[in-house]
Amino acid sequence: MHARLLQDVLPEIRDLVGLRVTRADVVGKFGVLIHFSGSRKLLWLSGHPELSRIGLVAAAPEIGPPRAAADSLSEPLLHATLLAVEQEPGGRVARLRFEREEDAPRHRNPVIVAELIPRFANVILVGDGDRILWARREFRGAERPRQIAAGERYVEPSGGPGGDGDPPFPWPPEGSANDAVDAWYRPQEEAEFSGHLLAEFRRTLVKRRKRAAKALVQIERRLEEAGREAEIRHDAEVLAAHLGDVKKGMESVTLPDFDGTATVEIKLDPKLDPRGNLEALFKKARRLARGRDEMIAQKSIQEAELEDVDAGLEALDPEPDADTLHEWVKKLAPSLLKSAPGKKKTSAKPETQRIAGLPEGFNPRYYLLPGGWEVLVGRNAKQNDELTHRHARQRDLWFHARGSQGSHTVLRVASGKGEPSRDTIEAAAAIAAFHSKARNSNLVPVAYTEKRYVRKPRKAPVGTALMMREKVIMVEPRLPENATA
Repeated sequence: MHARLLQDVLPEIRDLVGLRVTRADVVGKFGVLIHFSGSRKLLWLSGHPELSRIGLVAAAPEIGPPRAAADSLSEPLLHATLLAVEQEPGGRVARLRFEREEDAPRHRNPVIVAELIPRFANVILVGDGDRILWARREFRGAERPRQIAAGERYVEPSGGPGGDGDPPFPWPPEGSANDAVDAWYRPQEEAEFSGHLLAEFRRTLVKRRKRAAKALVQIERRLEEAGREAEIRHDAEVLAAHLGDVKKGMESVTLPDFDGTATVEIKLDPKLDPRGNLEALFKKARRLARGRDEMIAQKSIQEAELEDVDAGLEALDPEPDADTLHEWVKKLAPSLLKSAPGKKKTSAKPETQRIAGLPEGFNPRYYLLPGGWEVLVGRNAKQNDELTHRHARQRDLWFHARGSQGSHTVLRVASGKGEPSRDTIEAAAAIAAFHSKARNSNLVPVAYTEKRYVRKPRKAPVGTALMMREKVIMVEPRLPENATA
């Protein structure tokens, strides 16, 4: 941001002095949005490498929905009062000094430093002892003269005055300097976001198309095998009728068919006795019969997925306007709108609460459904293993996305609470689908059963589970709106 622009927007920002912070959000990859009590205007700070700025806005640019900031940013600022807004003469660095309540245990005077320097722009929160509490962009590495990361001591940026020549657009404006700056920056920020969103959306659709096409090939192959169910059952019945003619160790046997005009060659397992081979054939026939119905449903899902993806790809050529793009993304890949495209930044983890009935330190995802039903979801393979095989109770319901990698999900069934309703089971299944590789599909088959019918095979990898007596339910992957996590 040009130093002259910074100089002219700060007087209006100083109208916020004396007001308290009520909320801090992050928006996109570089933005910070701060709400103040008693003000309709919001304070927008951007650490964008080429479009850095500070100013008052009515709403954040449309570059993704605002998300609650990490505790390391929000806690020191919440209810803090803005004391001063400063700028070094001719510089591109602004400082916003705050004061917290007297009973604050530490960081009573946090400072937001807005470094509006091309390429290295940043928004940094500094606390006691000039220690960095939070930074929108982190810069690490032994080769860097300044380490910008939580816990490091804040060092002033080097450099001279803030820009040569005139601002990049007509200046000064006739009206509000903040409104003029917002009118110039906002379209560029939103256009850049739409470009990133378009590229990310196209990549997502291409990946999904490849995955669906590959799944269809596998389903067709399995359906072809399932079509042999009648043939295998017939072989089993023929074998049953002539079981006395079969000996252990035989690899195949040729027996007369029931009509007496033909023979049937049946492959056998030489390691099994005649009765074992008979049971194996009937078991295979039953498995193929069960699998055929599921494969038909899966085929329908993948064909619908291909239709949706192809429609989305067709809508991207020619390139759509921003509103049309957002509608398609919202329909086919809403997760892309939850954060700005690009590398995800790690933020401070919220303090975890201990869940009743679980040991301290074991913190799976936790959802509370209407009616007081609790759902636990493993965060990784190790936690899946521990949740399923150590902490889930025998009568709890265990869920897992069918045919996809995903988290183990447990609906806790407390004694005296009765059986969960169909709506509760669907809500738990939707959570399991959401926490799986199939979360971007419109419908996902989710298998569930009581925990007592789930076991871990001997010497199986961590996180492995086999289920019996399962039921399958088709659900849309989602987290219920009326659930709390």
